[in-house]
Amino acid sequence: MNRRKGRYALAYFSLIVALVLQTTLVKEIAIFGISPMLVLVLVVCFSLMNDSIPSAIFAVIAGLLLDVAGNRAFGLNALMMMYLSLGVSTVGREFFQDTSRSAIILVFVGTLLYETVYFICNFLIFGSGHFWYMLWRVTLVEAVYNAILTILVYYYCNKFLKLVVSRSLLD
Repeated sequence: MNRRKGRYALAYFSLIVALVLQTTLVKEIAIFGISPMLVLVLVVCFSLMNDSIPSAIFAVIAGLLLDVAGNRAFGLNALMMMYLSLGVSTVGREFFQDTSRSAIILVFVGTLLYETVYFICNFLIFGSGHFWYMLWRVTLVEAVYNAILTILVYYYCNKFLKLVVSRSLLD
């Protein structure tokens, strides 16, 4: 197995571990009843360091796994993760360097956008919730929590999941 395929395998294994941790252990370290979204942080860090196509595929699979893990609207996480990944890949390459500081900023802004759009979609579909409470009490706390968690995840991604850029998708 070549090095690139090994990194892909490690990336998807890391995704499974992050999903298991998020659905079990991470709920125990909640602050104000809000737990970090480890899968979102992993998707943003992976997207910042890799090309847009592999990052989008990784994000769709991450979103589908989140949907299977117990979401009310199936496919919503997959779609939103894909758009977040494409945005991070594009914006990250154009305006940011591949540093931990840029990862923290992109995770913070990405969490704010992700959670706000997610709440609006859930409100439109299911018709429940309070927007300002969600924005100030949940989304902002989760964005800060995710930004702090980014330091560890970014180091891991930079050390182990950074793929070699190649022109061929079949490499």
